[in-house]
Amino acid sequence: MFAQNAHNQQKQRVSMSFAPEITNKLKKPFNEHDMQIVYKSDRKLSNLLGSAKDKIPKLQKSGIYTIKCGDCNRKYCGQTKRTIDERYKEHMQCVRLNQPNKSAVATHILIDGHVNITKDNVSLLRQVHDQRQLDAYEAFYIQKNTNALNLDFGNVQSSLFSRIN
Repeated sequence: MFAQNAHNQQKQRVSMSFAPEITNKLKKPFNEHDMQIVYKSDRKLSNLLGSAKDKIPKLQKSGIYTIKCGDCNRKYCGQTKRTIDERYKEHMQCVRLNQPNKSAVATHILIDGHVNITKDNVSLLRQVHDQRQLDAYEAFYIQKNTNALNLDFGNVQSSLFSRIN
């Protein structure tokens, strides 16, 4: 989508939802770079009516997840291509088989003695459809978490992670 500007060059259009406190501030910088903001509405009939499909429970999805310790409130952030429920069971199997070297969650339970980690403590942080993005999202959430149980900072290191809230 392009519009003609005064210099007979094409001006690129950028579509975004209207949020006056943000979009009004972006208008001038975008114009300086020959970009025009066009607004779209999130108020669509389909959004108002909802979906007739059954929702997939969060633990049946894949992506980036967290497991919170109920004893100390520290959190483990991880990724999985399988369901989060399946990955949680693997962490618990490491506990049952006394394999702390295979899971940071198992290490926390077996070595620190914190046993208040149940399926209720598991949640989906971000569903990730593109598996190539899993490492970056996992590293971002690990580095963002100041109270992490993780034994490393993930497979992607970037100083940009500290600048994103």
